[in-house]
Amino acid sequence: MNTPENTDQIQEEFNWNIPNRRTINRDIEVFDDSKVYCREDYAQSLYYQMAESLKGVNSSKDLKTGNAYDSTITTLTDKHAIAQTYEGQSIYIDLVKERKDADKLGITGIDFEIGSEIQTIVRNVNGTYYGSVIDCFIETTKQEFFEQIKKETLAYEARIESINNGGYIVDVQGIKCFLPGSLAAANKITNFEAYLGKKIYVMIDGYVQKKDIFVVSYKKYLNKIMDEKIQELDLTKKYKGYVTGTSSFGVFVEWEDIYTGLIHKTEFDNQKVEGFTAGDEIEFYVKEVKDDNRLTLTFGEPVDKTLKIYDLKKDLEDGSAPISNAKVKHKRKNGALVELPEFGLMAMIPQGRLGRDHKGLKTGDQILVTVYEVDQVMGKIFVEPLNE
Repeated sequence: MNTPENTDQIQEEFNWNIPNRRTINRDIEVFDDSKVYCREDYAQSLYYQMAESLKGVNSSKDLKTGNAYDSTITTLTDKHAIAQTYEGQSIYIDLVKERKDADKLGITGIDFEIGSEIQTIVRNVNGTYYGSVIDCFIETTKQEFFEQIKKETLAYEARIESINNGGYIVDVQGIKCFLPGSLAAANKITNFEAYLGKKIYVMIDGYVQKKDIFVVSYKKYLNKIMDEKIQELDLTKKYKGYVTGTSSFGVFVEWEDIYTGLIHKTEFDNQKVEGFTAGDEIEFYVKEVKDDNRLTLTFGEPVDKTLKIYDLKKDLEDGSAPISNAKVKHKRKNGALVELPEFGLMAMIPQGRLGRDHKGLKTGDQILVTVYEVDQVMGKIFVEPLNE
C-alpha cells in the first residue's frame, strides 16, 4: 500500500461539492451554516460538544459525575437545553426525560427559560456532560429529609400508593417513603384499603439504611398541630365521627381525620357499652378538653357553663369587655382564683396583672374586675383588676 507523501495536496484536490448521497438531519439544531448528516442518538450532543470547543469554551476543569453544579440556561428547544457553568463547561439537559420524570414523580414548578439559573446533578458520558434538574431536586430533598429527622419543623404532603408490611408506601415530593400503619392515622386503622390514594400530611420520623427508605409519620404531624387544632373546636357544636373501638371505659371516636376522644361509660344506660363496632357513625358534643389535649365527649347538649363562656368570648370579640364583681377564692403564687357570681363562673387573675394595691389580696376579698381573655375551648377565663 502506497502512503501519500503530501497530504496537503490531497486535501486541496478533494472536491467537497460532490454529493454524498446522504440527507441532512433537520432535527439537529445548529448555530451557523453547519450541516449534520449523522442520525445516531448522540448526534445532537456530539455537535454541541464540537461547537463549544470551536468557540473556545474553557473546559480545563472537569465536572465530577454525581456532583451538583450551578449553571445558566444558554440554549433552549422543546427537546433539550444547554446550560453553562460559571467556569464555562456546557451541560446537556434532556427536557423530554426531565418532563417525563417530573410527571411520574408528581414534581411541579420546574420550568426552563433562557437565562434561568439552575442546579443539576451531572453525569460524564464519554466527555459529554449530561445534567438533570429532577435528580438534583430529589437529592436536595433527601438531604432535607435527613435534617428534618432531628429538626422536626416541616410537614410534607404524602400520597398513599400501596400497602406494604403493615403500613403503606407513600410518595413524598417524588421520594418513596414508608408510613407504618401505627403512625398513619389519629387512631387505630380498621380498613387499610380505604386509605389508598388518600393525601395526608406527614413529618419525617426516621431512616432505615438497610432498605434505603425514609419513615414518615402522620401522628407526629398531628402532635405538632394539635394545640392549634384544639382551639378550632366548638364545644357548642354537634360533631359526627366514627367509632374506632370500645373498652370497659367507653367508646373511642375519631372525626375529621384529626381528633380522637372518649365517650365515657357513664354516658350509657347502666354504664354498659353495647351495640357499637368499629366504623359505626356516631354524633356527639365535645364535653371537655384536658390540659394534655385529651378530649371527653358526650351525647348531651352543652351545659349552661359552656354556653356562658362562649357568650363571654363573643362579647370580647364584639369589643365589649365584661365587668363584674369578683370574690377571691384562692390566692396562689401565679395569681388569684376568683369567682364571678354574676356569671356563675370561675376566673383567674395572673400574678402579672396584680398591681401594688392588690398584692395583699386574700381569700374572701371583693374586687372589681374586667374580662380580657377567654379560652372557650379549655374553659378558662382571665380577668384583671379594674382601676377604681
